[in-house]
Amino acid sequence: MIQKTVNNNILYTSVDSIFFNFWLNKIITRFMFDGKRLKSEKLIYFVIYYLNSFSISIFSFFECLDLIKPAIELISKRIGRRFYKVPTPLSYQRQLRKSVFWFFKAIFSSNFKNTNSIFMSFIFELQNILYLNQSFAISECLRIHSQGIYSRTYTHWRWK
Repeated sequence: MIQKTVNNNILYTSVDSIFFNFWLNKIITRFMFDGKRLKSEKLIYFVIYYLNSFSISIFSFFECLDLIKPAIELISKRIGRRFYKVPTPLSYQRQLRKSVFWFFKAIFSSNFKNTNSIFMSFIFELQNILYLNQSFAISECLRIHSQGIYSRTYTHWRWK
């Protein structure tokens, strides 16, 4: 456990037990379905060891998340009687949260029946993002950015 002190109180931040990485713990939690954390931990670690056998490190997964993280978010603001989508910048943590969400949405959108196909869809998505630069997550990021470009004239309403 890593301890952080805020206002003389101790907050415990959970990390995973093997790599001691906070974001990997978030990814395991996000990947968990039906409340079976041990199963998702085994699957994530198996993917990491499988990638290490091909001399691809865990940092390639975080590089994949960096490729699909958005810089802006569109927030609906009501001005008068109309709603406008106002682009607002995202913090780094929110960017990573959105990229993890899109990555797993792409994995779970494929139809799977057992853990072997989940494993294969995980590897397939990683390869598509890292090497082919095409995926649901990348298209979602590009869609958000293009909408932000179209509605950049409303950025002065960001602070209202």
